[in-house]
Amino acid sequence: MASHAIAPVVLLPGTITATTLVAVLAGAVTVTAALLFYGRHFDVGTAADLTGRGAAAILIALLLAGFAWSATATALTSVIPTVEAAFPILILTYFPLVIVSGVLFAISEPHWLSTYLPAQPLVDAVTNAVRQAPGTPFLDSRDVIVLASWTVGGMLAAILAFRWEPHRLGQRRAARPQAAPVPARPGA
Repeated sequence: MASHAIAPVVLLPGTITATTLVAVLAGAVTVTAALLFYGRHFDVGTAADLTGRGAAAILIALLLAGFAWSATATALTSVIPTVEAAFPILILTYFPLVIVSGVLFAISEPHWLSTYLPAQPLVDAVTNAVRQAPGTPFLDSRDVIVLASWTVGGMLAAILAFRWEPHRLGQRRAARPQAAPVPARPGA
């Protein structure tokens, strides 16, 4: 068995964290560019302003959701056979998940789809942060618990399913040729 310098229990959380930070940074750059170049601003209505507390809640919700999606996608990569298959498999799982979560339109049954899948808790957390009234919680505990559960579950699944060698369904790797024995030196 090959010896590797870094353990998957260290590699995967680091990879998931880096992916999340890059995604949140890219989103922040995109929003900033839209605000600067197109003269847009957040329209939060007359009842509430996007205060520092609301902005912090949005940032935390985006980080929690980023970790949940990154961990889940990293776990899913263990069943993706090739690089070429990655995009179709990931997109064919992402869009149905968003649709059945109730993000695009309300779903009536089963209710657990919109409650326990990670898309709707993100939307709820950001919406509540924007519309935050005095005396309301910083973030809804249900949203935080759902997103944290997806993060932990995805990370555990990723660590347990991780292999240094790619897993290719339907293909068997040829056995490695055995090294020829080293002849003994005369006189040794």
